Amino acid sequence: MSATFWIAFWWSAFVGTHMVLSSLPVRGRLVAKLGEKPFLGIYSLVAFATFVPLVSVYLDNRHAGGLLWALAAVPGIRQLAMLLAVLGVALTVAAVIQPSPALAGINKAAGSRGRYLLEGAKVLKIMREEVPVKARVVELKGFSGHADAGELLRWADGLKPKSCFLVHGEPDSAHVLADRIHREKGWLTTVPELDQVVDL
Repeated sequence: MSATFWIAFWWSAFVGTHMVLSSLPVRGRLVAKLGEKPFLGIYSLVAFATFVPLVSVYLDNRHAGGLLWALAAVPGIRQLAMLLAVLGVALTVAAVIQPSPALAGINKAAGSRGRYLLEGAKVLKIMREEVPVKARVVELKGFSGHADAGELLRWADGLKPKSCFLVHGEPDSAHVLADRIHREKGWLTTVPELDQVVDL
């Protein structure tokens, strides 16, 4: 079989196993059976076992096809390459300057927003704006960011909120979870829209 086939095969195996093992249902079941560290070990071994053959086949055949730099003769390709390079640098700088707000409650390293919240900050700088903290912040030890709907509902067994807002996840999944929370817990559950204001 051709080198192109094997490169496509190993690339598909590498990406496919990453997606399957990272999916919440599969990951949740494996972590429940094996534990977090053994799962990470298996995840790493699978990645290694699919990435090494991919690199090996590529390196053995990297000069077998057409020359990539021959594309320089195509009109506009140089400008496109420059634009993509500038975009890549801009995205890298943006990621360093402004980490994802979703990490605020997870990343508790010194100097992070999560640490500032835990230490009682009254204001956080987000997207160059001073945002007041209008919430009581509590650290939940052992709460996984990868919990599925059943685990979230079990975790919430002792809670009795007046209302519940789902502000994370894909809209379709969030609405399904909101319906389930309302059905099983009887809570008024809302998936707010962007910029929606709610009176409590």
